[in-house]
Amino acid sequence: NVQGEQSCATNGKGTKITVPAAPVSMKCKWDKELLRQEFSTTRNSLIRTWGIDGSGRLVLKARYEGLAQSTPEAVAVFDRKAAASE
Repeated sequence: NVQGEQSCATNGKGTKITVPAAPVSMKCKWDKELLRQEFSTTRNSLIRTWGIDGSGRLVLKARYEGLAQSTPEAVAVFDRKAAASE
């Protein structure tokens, strides 16, 4: 599923996923304290790393690599939200 929940075996081995119009290979593995995901076609790759920073926030870093272009790394930081009291 492109949107919503996604699971990934963290064994570093490739698996195929289905997205509209293109077969995609997906690999996931732990790289020390970071979860590394790589989504690739024959022409492009999206590399994402997930980790926790020193303040306990979830940090997602992503970069796109392609035959014709690559992008700078994008970073998203997620804060924990306290559960609403009832």
